[in-house]
Amino acid sequence: AIHSLVRQFLAERAAEMGCDLAELEGAYAAYYLSWAAEQGRVLRLEMSAAAVGQLMREWWHVERAWWLAVAAGRADLLDAGIDLLIYFEARAAWLEGVVFFRATRERYPAAGPRLRARLDEAQAILALRSFDFPTALQLASQALSTLAALGTDPGTDPAGAYARLTLWAIEYNVGQHDDARQTMEAVHAVAGPHLTRFAETTYLLLRGVRAAAAGDWNSAHQFYTTTLDKGLPGGYHVPNVRLFVGQSYAQMGDFAAAREQFELARRQGSELQIHAAVVGAAFELCYLALDDPSPDVCLGMFKDLADRFLNRGATGRIALHLAVAYLTQGLFTRAGLLSWAGFSLLWETTEPPERAASLLAQAQIYLLFGRPAVTVALSSLALAQPGIDDPTRLVASELLAALGASADSPVSADPAAVARRALLDLA
Repeated sequence: AIHSLVRQFLAERAAEMGCDLAELEGAYAAYYLSWAAEQGRVLRLEMSAAAVGQLMREWWHVERAWWLAVAAGRADLLDAGIDLLIYFEARAAWLEGVVFFRATRERYPAAGPRLRARLDEAQAILALRSFDFPTALQLASQALSTLAALGTDPGTDPAGAYARLTLWAIEYNVGQHDDARQTMEAVHAVAGPHLTRFAETTYLLLRGVRAAAAGDWNSAHQFYTTTLDKGLPGGYHVPNVRLFVGQSYAQMGDFAAAREQFELARRQGSELQIHAAVVGAAFELCYLALDDPSPDVCLGMFKDLADRFLNRGATGRIALHLAVAYLTQGLFTRAGLLSWAGFSLLWETTEPPERAASLLAQAQIYLLFGRPAVTVALSSLALAQPGIDDPTRLVASELLAALGASADSPVSADPAAVARRALLDLA
């Protein structure tokens, strides 16, 4: 909200210019959101790190313009600005992005069905990036159902492209390979023309991930390097893709090449402020240097990194995100280390309800990858957090019941003890 004295000043300036405050605010919102929509278009087409930097420098104005447009009911400006979701995705600020678009829906209850659907698909793909598959599935399906009822043409209208990409990525991530193979080409054909490099990168990386999960690291390496070769040198995704390339080199035994990719990912990630790449590269370099480092060494490295570049909460969330990326490739030992470090950092920086939500999301993911003991431990720990909301409590209880465990079982209040027992024994 704008301070009353500032609004008074703006009203006086507007009067001097021969207009009222509403007109001045409308012009301000239109100017910055039109500019932001163009930066979003560049992000969608080229995944440009330069566009991310431009938005970071002007975000104060863009955010205020967005909320002015919400207050004024300017659905046209908000629809055009949906590509801003990639700004959050590029910065690994997935939760921040979900909150941003969810708040838009809450503050604009009179929004029409098209805008509501577009806000849903924005939240869906950001939830996907956080590996919150149930939420992503619900929002993407809801968006596509609404757009279909409106008669939206997927061949010419970009609305729904993010939702389609979300649904396909979920199928591929959770191993529904027959379904994914049937929909892969169709979804890519529909979403690709609208999302171009964004869709192509997701498409190639997920194919590499599935090859890695099957133990075919040679094929995974080919997909990862193809993704890297197709990327623009100034693309924000390049440092993150280098992590996948480095992982494939390491799994094939070429540790020198792996180290080179991780060093490049760390340097480029620092230059572009792509924090997920910096965190991931630091973890991999630590792993290579110490040959299976201890949990305490990893946690110390993450704390040092967080204190120098980010904060402990953001670093913890990135570590959890990276943990699932390792799970999808079958790298369970590394995933366990990252999960433990991520939860340890979140424990220091978040309130119990947020801890519970993170624990439950991770519990569901571990179940998808065939680790029911971890699911039981994390679900029990989620239920032990004070002040959790009813939906979280219900899902955690249902998970435990489905796995034959009691929701009333005592659980250690020490997250490190639970994590060491459940997460670090994944090999």
